[in-house]
Amino acid sequence: MAHIYGAPWGVKLKVATVAGSVIVMAVTFFTCWQAGRSGAPAPVVWLCALLPLIVVGSALFAIRGYTVDSNGVFVHRLLWTNQLPWAGLREVGADPGAMCGGIRTCGNGGLFSFSGRYWNRRLGHYRALVTDPSRAVVLKYDTRTVVLSPDDPAAFVEDVRHRIRKG
Repeated sequence: MAHIYGAPWGVKLKVATVAGSVIVMAVTFFTCWQAGRSGAPAPVVWLCALLPLIVVGSALFAIRGYTVDSNGVFVHRLLWTNQLPWAGLREVGADPGAMCGGIRTCGNGGLFSFSGRYWNRRLGHYRALVTDPSRAVVLKYDTRTVVLSPDDPAAFVEDVRHRIRKG
């Protein structure tokens, strides 16, 4: 039987999403306004059209929730789902400080999610699929580490441990 977990937004994500969206839209408005006043060349006009795509593109990568079933953990995005299979998973644990001191090496640092590749001293390189770092759950595989943030980290960890003991 599948168990579904929400992905609530933490305060950091709410602030980063609102601030980032406002900044991108303000730059877009200002650039378009200046371009209209000065008869700017086509590249500037194209910039006006492309900047809002940053917000739209980031929204597509928003994490909506997680499902744990017999095939693995599924991370639900706006239009698709990523699967984290059970194969190679050796350890799972709740760790609210997992992302502390994390450096984003490639990815999104707070516009609708904290997702992508990160690094910190404690975990080394890891993939984040997080909406609230204070609810972090760390999945350690043989060759990689993944950090998630389900609404109930303790229940999620027990559910995953039960599945990997069974398998």
